[in-house]
Amino acid sequence: MQKLPSVDSITLAGDTDDEFLHNCSFCELKFIKIIDLQKHHNCCTESVESMAHVQENDFICNVCNLKFETYRGMRQHYGKIHCGIKKIKCKYCNKRFKDNYAVKYHRKQVHEKSTQVQCYLCSKSLYNKFSFKKHISKCSQKFFDSKVLDSISK
Repeated sequence: MQKLPSVDSITLAGDTDDEFLHNCSFCELKFIKIIDLQKHHNCCTESVESMAHVQENDFICNVCNLKFETYRGMRQHYGKIHCGIKKIKCKYCNKRFKDNYAVKYHRKQVHEKSTQVQCYLCSKSLYNKFSFKKHISKCSQKFFDSKVLDSISK
């Protein structure tokens, strides 16, 4: 089994001139060293070749079953999502993310706290709608259960 290249060998945006980069033709990641591209290419092509082609214009990722209209779209998805390579750094904490959307979401939640919502039952602060919905369903159940128990015990 081929060992994947280190995260440090993958080029981050603005790290070097494009003319010195080696591009993966399957997922469009860029590598500084050709040997790292070759290692990545072996991993990437083995997995991409095993992807299922179900109908015309339907390509399915064999890892998560997500459908794509093009083979290229599926290859890009696989390389960015399933190869486990996080190439974009947060400028505040240096945590790495797979794409610009993920680092932007992280920055807004963690550093800017712009999506902060407060639970009206327990006053806990949550940083996104998904967490809030999950929390409120648990919290409201606990609140309801405690009110029912209080009314029964009286």
